[in-house]
Amino acid sequence: MALDDERSQKLFRRAAADPCSEVRSRIPSFLSRYEAGWTREVLEELTTDSEEEIREAAADVIDDWDIADHKMEESEKGLRRLAERVAGEAEPGVRLSLVTALRGTRASWAIRLARKLSDDPDPEVSESMRQVVAEWDARTE
Repeated sequence: MALDDERSQKLFRRAAADPCSEVRSRIPSFLSRYEAGWTREVLEELTTDSEEEIREAAADVIDDWDIADHKMEESEKGLRRLAERVAGEAEPGVRLSLVTALRGTRASWAIRLARKLSDDPDPEVSESMRQVVAEWDARTE
């Protein structure tokens, strides 16, 4: 199956939004063989899935692509996982500590995490992350 056609794109986007987690869980392993703009977008969407296993599988595929493209080091996978656990902490001060760490990297996982934390319920965390995201956006324009 060629994944460059519009029909395939619609099929996978619909599957990524399917309420059945079993359907969504199959997408990362399948799309891992087909790096394209829209396949990455679908996987990026799945990194915010309600199921941790699906989020992690999608993030792992993106990490593998970034490693292959020399945009990320293999050792950063562990750092990403640690940062995501820290981001889930209840204490705002712990989440706020990620600001400095995320500011120092431009890996796609760091950008995803910063965008997620820019909606944090704690105003200090959300504002700090919005500043980090704005700095990244300004550098890429």
